[in-house]
Amino acid sequence: MSQNMRNIRFALASAAFLTGAGGALAEVHEVQILNGAYFPPTVYAKTGDSIVFYNASFSEHVVGAPTKEWSSDKIPVDGSFTLLLDETTPARFEGEAHDATYMEGEIVLTAVVN
Repeated sequence: MSQNMRNIRFALASAAFLTGAGGALAEVHEVQILNGAYFPPTVYAKTGDSIVFYNASFSEHVVGAPTKEWSSDKIPVDGSFTLLLDETTPARFEGEAHDATYMEGEIVLTAVVN
């Protein structure tokens, strides 16, 4: 694992530990961008959590909501994009692989219970 990726994961883990919503700690969920698919394709999360999209493919990648509420810039190979989840976050995300293969994933979002 590259030093840059270790630093990113450490920072995200620290942020998850320090961030709280009503006493509940926010979690960081990782989605790998592979060549032709997201892994995992479904993320189970709560409002206040974040998803880090890590580009493990062979080329730059843009991920976003099908309804255009959010979108990353081009994520370079070995780069990442972080999405903070709230109650308005769309339930789906999508993008295209380097060979124009359509890729999609799902966010199953639950409210934080105090």
